[in-house]
Amino acid sequence: MLTILISIPLPLRFFLGLLIQIAPFAVLCAFPFVRYFRYSRRKTILITAALILSFTLIYAFAATYISSLGLTNLQRSRISNSITLCGLIPCFFWYLYAIKTDWQKKVFVISFSLTSALFTASICSYISNHLPGTVEWPLYTGYSLVVEPIVHAIVIPTLCLFLKHFYMPVENGMNAKENDYLGFLSLFLFLLLAGVFSYVSFAYLTMQPLAFLLFVTLFLIVFILYGVVFKMYSLAHDKQLTNEKYMQTVYQMDIRDEQYRRIHERLEHSYKLRHDLRHHLLIVQGFLDHRETDKMREYLAQYLEQADSFQIAKVCDNPIVNMLVCHYDRIAKENDITFVPQINIPNTLSIQNTDLSVLLGNLLENATEAARNAPKENRSIDLKMLCSKKMLMITVDNGFNGTVKQNGERYLSTKQEHRGLGLKSISEIAQKYDGKAEFTHEAMVFHSSVLLGLEIPLEKDMP
Repeated sequence: MLTILISIPLPLRFFLGLLIQIAPFAVLCAFPFVRYFRYSRRKTILITAALILSFTLIYAFAATYISSLGLTNLQRSRISNSITLCGLIPCFFWYLYAIKTDWQKKVFVISFSLTSALFTASICSYISNHLPGTVEWPLYTGYSLVVEPIVHAIVIPTLCLFLKHFYMPVENGMNAKENDYLGFLSLFLFLLLAGVFSYVSFAYLTMQPLAFLLFVTLFLIVFILYGVVFKMYSLAHDKQLTNEKYMQTVYQMDIRDEQYRRIHERLEHSYKLRHDLRHHLLIVQGFLDHRETDKMREYLAQYLEQADSFQIAKVCDNPIVNMLVCHYDRIAKENDITFVPQINIPNTLSIQNTDLSVLLGNLLENATEAARNAPKENRSIDLKMLCSKKMLMITVDNGFNGTVKQNGERYLSTKQEHRGLGLKSISEIAQKYDGKAEFTHEAMVFHSSVLLGLEIPLEKDMP
């Protein structure tokens, strides 16, 4: 085996060695952000592969030339490291450009990958130093071309699983400040480890098993620290999410209570008007007897205005939808917002009232808040609800001020300290009923569309 490895031409050995070192960690850097690629996955992979192969090819010829010079091994190593660093710079800038997400997240993943690379390189060097045929220069001599792929095949999938189960579930919920802290922590830990172990000799670690054990333990503590941080954040986030959902439910219940109270007041007033109708008729008769038609007209106008103000509004026969639409219609009028509901749904739906209330309440709450802050000519809300066969379709188009906040394709709330949980709640309810929710915007109009699956066709129940 050693004879075969040594017989590999030096340029090819340099090429394969650097490629084995770089490619796995390029995969690790890109793994958490696959859904944030600026271009298609295929195009991004091809460009990245071409960049890495070009760099490793240039490095292979440069390192081969360095090997032919009459330099000390230390000088060769320093020049080789400088070439590697210069070659990684365009790869780094391509990485920053190719992935569309917060720069703090990219700082964390890069620092995490560099820490992992430092750990893996240390393990490979330790193992290689215990195998025959290893020399300090040229690089990638002896069994290193075999050791590194084996170590990477174990470490890289493990780290990808670590990111998948610890970092990626909480990544979407982290705000800018939390990403700042995480990016700073990861960069600090990498610089600390790189600074400390740059002074450690692998020959010393090879001769001192206890020192090497402490060396590996320190790296493992760093990864355990990341896991604990992500787990604590996940628990805190779940607790906050549960509390916000509870507050959201309370808010929806308050809306219902307010609507029921208003309906009750209007009913009582209607009963009172009906009870007092005889007295009003007597007064009208008195005006007629005295031929005071102007006073009679004025009195009737006041009476009709008072009666109309206490009429029970009705936009559809579904009580939950009717209450929410009437509530937000009143808020829209108070804020000079044009609210146009077009609703054609049955009296009952095979959707839980709590889900329907949260879904429609969030849609109208977001639309009202956005339209309230829009320029006067864009203050409008168009609501459409339609049942077709086994589907309930809801669309809301509202004006807004043109400012949006996004994380990839996900919309975030523009309110201070809000995280867009309302939109997330809408999407979760849509998925619960085998549907989907989509949010888009153009110019000064925000579009929300929700599709929900119903258990049975409801066409016969349509009004």
